Amino acid sequence: MVYIYFDYNAQKIQTSVNILTNLIRQLSQSDISPELEALYDQSMRDHIRPDENTFRQLLTSCSQKFSSVYAVFDALDECSESYQKEMLALFTHLQNSAYRLLISFRPHLYELRDKLESTQTLDVSAKDSDLRGYITTRLERKGNRSAHLKDRCTELAKNVDGM
Repeated sequence: MVYIYFDYNAQKIQTSVNILTNLIRQLSQSDISPELEALYDQSMRDHIRPDENTFRQLLTSCSQKFSSVYAVFDALDECSESYQKEMLALFTHLQNSAYRLLISFRPHLYELRDKLESTQTLDVSAKDSDLRGYITTRLERKGNRSAHLKDRCTELAKNVDGM
């Protein structure tokens, strides 16, 4: 299993090439393939970073030693809009390479869901009671004794609509 968490604060560096290299790194943790070593040696010798297509081919090659690879992409909505198209192309490539994908994003990004048309979707949302319980527990752990703060926070939780 490989995992990518998209972070709003790291949007500029979460390009498709950087995501690909991260996935390759995760797949190669215990066994560095001769292809990867050769690519590294060539890159160091020529002072040129391989292109995205080369990384895609290498990722496909790295995954062939496994019977199946599960890839989790969490918080895709935190990915920069300028890179989301690249990510969708990457997902298509991974699906064509027999990866099993789990992609999470907030429900307001319906256009992403539409672009992942061949993908089964599942809506997950929090219940109001779960949110109230979470907020109450967190406030208690932080030593809150203000009933007003607790009431205000739980009131705000009613407006999150399951997010």
